[in-house]
Amino acid sequence: MKYKYSFRDAGNNTLVMDLPSEIQSVYGLMFEMRSESVKNWYVEGVDKVLSGESKLEIREGEGVGARIHKETTEIYSTLDEGNPIYCTIETTELRELIEIWWKEYLEFNKDRLDMILIDDNDRIWAEVKKAMDEETAKYGLGHKLDPEKYKKMGEDLKKKYNINS
Repeated sequence: MKYKYSFRDAGNNTLVMDLPSEIQSVYGLMFEMRSESVKNWYVEGVDKVLSGESKLEIREGEGVGARIHKETTEIYSTLDEGNPIYCTIETTELRELIEIWWKEYLEFNKDRLDMILIDDNDRIWAEVKKAMDEETAKYGLGHKLDPEKYKKMGEDLKKKYNINS
């Protein structure tokens, strides 16, 4: 591991990963990974690129996104116009940090694992988000997504998985 890191309890059941200033924004990405399905969705994107199956994978969450390339990954804002890049990190280092984060996150939340590891709504969100990212990758970042299409997709997935909430 090229980068030094540490963890701290920020209160309110919040784990913080402190990283060097040049990649501190990576924590924003880690913070998105609060359920196994979302973590797996990010890992899937990294692994597809590292294996050569894909040249680019895009993952976006609540405020932070990642453009994953084979050599480097750009961490950027999904809230600011133009999606300014916060930082760039080697993709292999990001992959390792995800595993380090997840191991520590599970230990930190050992009394709440049922909420982290089994969350149907996160599973639905990850599948809808994946489809949205695929459409964005196909048509470009300026392409407008149809929210009704993805709302219906979420409803259909709830039926498929027999989720009532």
